[in-house]
Amino acid sequence: MLFEPAGAPRATSAAPEELTGAARSWRLAHGGTQGAAAACLALRSARGRQVVVARDVPAAVVSGLVVAGLTAHWLAPELDPIAGLAHGVTPEALDAALSDAPGARAAIVVAPAFHGAVPDVAGLAAVAHCHGAALVVEQSHGTHLGRHPALPEHAVAAGADLVVAGALLHQGPLAERWLPAAAIDRAVRLCAPAAAPSQPPVRPREVRALLRSVTAARARLTGAAGVRVLGPELAGAPGVHAFDPLRLTADLHDSGRDARAVAAALRERAGIELELVTDRLLVPAPADAGRFAAALLASLWTVAPADRPLVSLPPARPGPTICTPRAAWLAPQARLPADAAIGRVAAETLTPYPPGVPAVLPGERLDIEVVSTLCAIAAEGGVVNGSPDGLGTFAVVAGSREGASRRAAGPRRAATPRWTR
Repeated sequence: MLFEPAGAPRATSAAPEELTGAARSWRLAHGGTQGAAAACLALRSARGRQVVVARDVPAAVVSGLVVAGLTAHWLAPELDPIAGLAHGVTPEALDAALSDAPGARAAIVVAPAFHGAVPDVAGLAAVAHCHGAALVVEQSHGTHLGRHPALPEHAVAAGADLVVAGALLHQGPLAERWLPAAAIDRAVRLCAPAAAPSQPPVRPREVRALLRSVTAARARLTGAAGVRVLGPELAGAPGVHAFDPLRLTADLHDSGRDARAVAAALRERAGIELELVTDRLLVPAPADAGRFAAALLASLWTVAPADRPLVSLPPARPGPTICTPRAAWLAPQARLPADAAIGRVAAETLTPYPPGVPAVLPGERLDIEVVSTLCAIAAEGGVVNGSPDGLGTFAVVAGSREGASRRAAGPRRAATPRWTR
């Protein structure tokens, strides 16, 4: 429910505003899921139905779009050229997207990505405000940002109007013009009537200890045979303005081992549960970084090589949007095999890892290119989240038109920056 400092113990009540610079903060009963729904409902109330949305938003945001009935104009993030991971949205791309969707008066982006890449939130905020749009940042992977000088700044400090940060929702200090607190109040109350149990935030002393541990683990793994460690050197790449040093991602592609088998070995031998596992990537919790590095070096070469070479396929270009996510989600649905699903309207989200960006979202047409690519990834042993039967069938809007369709890729319009910093 609404987080009011006067009515709670000082140890927990003052922390959100003091550490982020937010004008107001709401403590959420159901964490980031409620925060995403409340943010989308607040946008619907204060900014209208249309919104530009980064494709790498978590499932909670897609659910929020369904709840609020928003029309999403999807925006692809930049990708890492080696691992294929999604980094972030650039200000230039957001400028082009808002220019192409003049009815959109809000944008939702992710900062940081799950592996630690942080986009230029200040630049994104400047672009959004230049277009008269509010900027909402999904920051659930970076609730600790801004709590130590070595960490990137919090999205509120960078100029975001509304930030979804785990169990907290923050309004920026200058956001009242773009997204009034009254609209957020109504949305939060509508989503849940009960307050969440109070949980103390991560303190600077704890952040310092985690930084030492993760830095030591990164140094231990850097240069190890078969392991590529993603770290602060990514800063400056497209879509990466800064990097969260508390995130540690190990890319095992060059080892020839399937990272899922390595993860199973780490779980069995060292009791390590990882935050993310794909066929080539392992991401531990920051608190487990030291144990993870030691166990990985001890176990990597004891795992048998993958049965077949790990293949990284280029991402498929998504099909065009036919209807809103809400319309697709609430419509009668059917599950069809791949051949019969081509040309229909999707009613589910399908996300290959890497890059961790949905290739299919509710309301988009299932063109032959995206269906073929997803099936190829699954056939090669890759990870595609969202399918209950391993892509044996696809969820589609019942009665949506059949027929294979391949959309030709047109040239991207160059964007001329129109904002000032």
